[in-house]
Amino acid sequence: MRTLRIGLFAGHGVDGHSWMAQQALPESFQWQYIQAASAVSLIDLDALVWLWDPTQPDDALTADAKVFRQWSSATLRARQNRLIPILLVSNRNFEQLDHDAEQRAWQWQQTMLGRLKRACEHELKSWIPSTLVDPSRVALQLAEPNEGARLTDYITRLRTTITLWQQRIHRQAERCLVAGLLLVSSYVILMLCTVPWLPGKQQPQQPTANPLVWSQQDWKWHLTDCEKLIATLQQRSFDQLTASEQERFLEHLRWLPVSHDLLSQRRPTREVVRLRKQVQELLQQMEGRVQTWADQPAVSLMEQTARQNLLHQLLDQVFEPRKPPTVIHQAAQKYWKGERQLTLVMLREMASKDQKLEQTLGLWLAWLKEKVPQVEQCRVHAPELKTAWLVELESTVNWLEKTLAMKELVSKEQMQLDSTPALLREAWTRN
Repeated sequence: MRTLRIGLFAGHGVDGHSWMAQQALPESFQWQYIQAASAVSLIDLDALVWLWDPTQPDDALTADAKVFRQWSSATLRARQNRLIPILLVSNRNFEQLDHDAEQRAWQWQQTMLGRLKRACEHELKSWIPSTLVDPSRVALQLAEPNEGARLTDYITRLRTTITLWQQRIHRQAERCLVAGLLLVSSYVILMLCTVPWLPGKQQPQQPTANPLVWSQQDWKWHLTDCEKLIATLQQRSFDQLTASEQERFLEHLRWLPVSHDLLSQRRPTREVVRLRKQVQELLQQMEGRVQTWADQPAVSLMEQTARQNLLHQLLDQVFEPRKPPTVIHQAAQKYWKGERQLTLVMLREMASKDQKLEQTLGLWLAWLKEKVPQVEQCRVHAPELKTAWLVELESTVNWLEKTLAMKELVSKEQMQLDSTPALLREAWTRN
């Protein structure tokens, strides 16, 4: 049986490593303390635990609430029907707090559970067992030492609930499929008997995504749909859009820059000039939204990671043919610079543990080797930055492989020499 992999996030004022050691979490589970998106694949996790401290000041709890909403939405969006338990765990018992602090803790927890429920409604259309948003099943307080077994019991029960619920849904779906096939077969037979004698109008279809073959009607459909979408965005963040609105936004952001370049190369007839003006105006408005979302301040590491996830989602498969600098170019640059910054943070986190240099180099090598294919598959369009980052990663991996293969390992002093790859030197210097 596969070992369950549990991701642990820690809010402000919580030392996740110390808490995990204090609780003596069972080794039958694989526990991973997560501080950056690049440290884990949300698809590979079997449960998420959000650890928080109810004694933190209001501004810290507000920041935790924002990051919790972003992470829960991103997790549900990435996994879809691969359901995952998300638990909210307090490191203190509410009853041990004074009256005002206890009331504030209960209110904050209730607000977070409400946001989790809304995220499930938004991303999954509430297509989940009610247990996954039941406060008595997904919220608990673990303040005493050696209570890890209690947490794993909660996780095991939730996963069992998910499995049983999915089995029941599958059985219902199979019965519905059989009934649907019978109805469709009957309908097709009736249509074959009546269609040749009853000519009707053809229903309009959504145009193809390739602007090179668009007709006048295709251009009108795309431009009109984009205008309607922009009118409904208002001041909402990207996470506050519905799944349909997010999909439409990303589709329009992909075709607008390409069609702008395409129209610029065509003979400037009256129709081409009109289309070019409309496309340019819509593109400017879309870029304004991208810039607003990309420039949101991110103070903590988790906020930076959440913004990195947002940039990746916005810029995935967005090709920018215009000359830099444009908003899309700048957002792509911010993404790739953020990738290197978050990688440095993870390397420093691994190096901060009390272990031998050889062990640290081994951890670095294993993690960076997993990072390389992720970068290769990334479709954020900034060829020079992506290539430079990929070259730096591959050269760093090669250096680590050669170093670990040597009988005499480098010393801690040699890690600061110019011959050491810059990525490792910067990570080591800060420790």
